[in-house]
Amino acid sequence: MFADATSHQERCLSHQKWFRELPVHLQQLVQSQAFSVRAAKGEVALKAYQPVEGWYGVAQGLVKIASSQGSQQSTFIGLNQGSWFGEGAVLKNEARQYDVVALRDTELVCIPSAVFETLLSESTCFNRFVIDELNRKLGLAMSIIQAGRSGTAQQRLALALSRMFWNQTRTLELSQDELANLAGMARQTANRALQHMEQRGIVRLAMNRITVLDERALLQCVSDATALADPK
Repeated sequence: MFADATSHQERCLSHQKWFRELPVHLQQLVQSQAFSVRAAKGEVALKAYQPVEGWYGVAQGLVKIASSQGSQQSTFIGLNQGSWFGEGAVLKNEARQYDVVALRDTELVCIPSAVFETLLSESTCFNRFVIDELNRKLGLAMSIIQAGRSGTAQQRLALALSRMFWNQTRTLELSQDELANLAGMARQTANRALQHMEQRGIVRLAMNRITVLDERALLQCVSDATALADPK
């Protein structure tokens, strides 16, 4: 373990349960081989269709996973500090199918593919973590497909606040501009929906912070197009 976790990369790893449960020789392998990727706000940190180098975590900042077709961009997921992505590309050894765009100044930590494969073959706790990540993202993908086919802008915003999007984080250090960007809508539309959610006790809003208070009601908003209708 790190004697004094001072860098963003070191802090990110030291806070991961899967990393803390690794035997010492695997911790040392990760520490020696991991490297950082930095991007300023608005930059593409990792471009689509590039050969995969490894499995990535967000050591600092905020990114979105997005796909672009001409001038149209679709956001699949938002990832904040402590989140991980790219396990599918490593497992399939295929080029990345999406852009990773920094919504703030961001630092990513990369676990090279060979190290990722070693962890899979030698660590049960790491396997459990990766399986949980794949399962959660499958559920998110199905919800995104449903929202894209028949959902409203408000449903997309509720999805962007849900556990499927953010795993276990229930207080999001997130501005309304960033949330609107992730949900693919105008800031004014996002603001109106958030105000309605706050009136219903679903969320609490503060400066650059959104706290989910009622998870069940939020999920109802994801599945029910009428749940965010204007209050009477």
